Amino acid sequence: MAARVNRGRQKIPLQKIENETYRSVTFSKRKSSILKKSSELCTLTSVEMAVIVRSAGNKTFSFGHPHVQAIIDRFLLVNPEPLANPYIANQFLGNFHTIIEELNTEYTVVDEEFINCKQQRDVLTRTDRVCEAEQRYKRLLDYMDREEINSFERDLVKLHGIVAQRSEGCNKGKIS
Repeated sequence: MAARVNRGRQKIPLQKIENETYRSVTFSKRKSSILKKSSELCTLTSVEMAVIVRSAGNKTFSFGHPHVQAIIDRFLLVNPEPLANPYIANQFLGNFHTIIEELNTEYTVVDEEFINCKQQRDVLTRTDRVCEAEQRYKRLLDYMDREEINSFERDLVKLHGIVAQRSEGCNKGKIS
């Protein structure tokens, strides 16, 4: 049996990957690697660091120790003079503020969707309870004779009157 020969780790030429799927997979793997290495560097050397990565799909990923915003604020206070290329500095700051606004907007949308989902869940839960009670009463009615059904009906009419009085009292602002 011939031994399998593999080529080992290959050097990848540093040029744009043309296949969009391969490029996306490579970005995903390398993004997680750079964020992991940044975390390790902070842990090992107690440095403060901010790493911001933006994908081709305009999604932003960041790592900061202690916090991205704190590092950027400190950087801007320590280096208030313009960078060698002011265009890059303005572009970076403009993009950063745009990213924060986009993330805040996205958070608001997701938070509203979450609240809507909770409300829908509550409505469905109440509907399920009503259906379960209805099924329970239908099963009970199957076992009742004519006299028990008439008695049960009278009790329900009384209960309906009590509920109507309570509801009316609640609407007036007082509970009896």
